[in-house]
Amino acid sequence: MSKTNLKKGIIFGVIATFLIGLQPIIANSRPKYLDPYIFTAITALIEAVIFLPLFLLERKNLKSKRD
Repeated sequence: MSKTNLKKGIIFGVIATFLIGLQPIIANSRPKYLDPYIFTAITALIEAVIFLPLFLLERKNLKSKRD
């Protein structure tokens, strides 16, 4: 395993852990008329929007190196 892949994995893991750790804080700070599960699901969708482009870029890079 190369050191750059290890660094990317650690950075992405730290970012994901930080964003997941914000979910209870965001759920508690929501307006009372919103369901906490829906609010947390929205937070998870925002996290997916952040990481999906990164995932697709890495996948494209791996495919180009393979061919």
